Amino acid sequence: RHQVLRIRAADEAQVEKLKELEALENLQLDFWRAPAHPNLPIDVRVPFHSLQGVKVFLESNDIQYSIMIDNVQKLIDEERSHMMSQRQLPELSLANFNFAAYHDLDTIYSFMDLLVRAKPLLVSKIEIGQTTEGRPINVLKFSTGGTNRPAIWIDTGIHSREWVTQASGVWFAKKIFEDHETDPSLASIMNQFDIFLEIVTNPDGYAFTHTKVTLRGGGASVANTRGATETLYVLVPPDIRWS
Repeated sequence: RHQVLRIRAADEAQVEKLKELEALENLQLDFWRAPAHPNLPIDVRVPFHSLQGVKVFLESNDIQYSIMIDNVQKLIDEERSHMMSQRQLPELSLANFNFAAYHDLDTIYSFMDLLVRAKPLLVSKIEIGQTTEGRPINVLKFSTGGTNRPAIWIDTGIHSREWVTQASGVWFAKKIFEDHETDPSLASIMNQFDIFLEIVTNPDGYAFTHTKVTLRGGGASVANTRGATETLYVLVPPDIRWS
């Protein structure tokens, strides 16, 4: 099974040792936090076939570590099971939408449509282009009115496998939708600016992580899976209308 180790380098010499470890591609290590400075925690996902060697390396260099996640695949399976149970709801609505869960691309796009239907004078959805696999790239526009106003652009979900970023984008949308009049700071912003929110910047990669990525098979690596971590760049016509 894959484990996530939390490592702490005591000095610069140990940081350099960890950089040497990071450079060993055959180990297929996935550094969530790269070695940079002493005493800063370094989190790394280690495939099963590399576990023993990595632990021996750390211990032989007197580098402290602890097991942060004992079984990564078990957590993934539990989360996917929870997500499947959410999809079995009779009909998605703002009332039953679970903001504490991770959602797939279709559910996030349906959530965006719910916001537009509920407050069409505040929220609109703009398709700014399509991905190489033909999926729409959707952006929410929040505006309290007026034309040619300055705008704030927010991207989330740039790195597709970091699901917390798409979930953060959903939460941002909820916050703006619910509190644009009652939160003084947000109301002040909305009185002056429009807000564009791109919740899923890389739809192809995000969909891929929900359907194809697995840690089973010994050396399988999420980081090396096509589309899972690469940012998708889309050419948008320069004359596109944002209003």
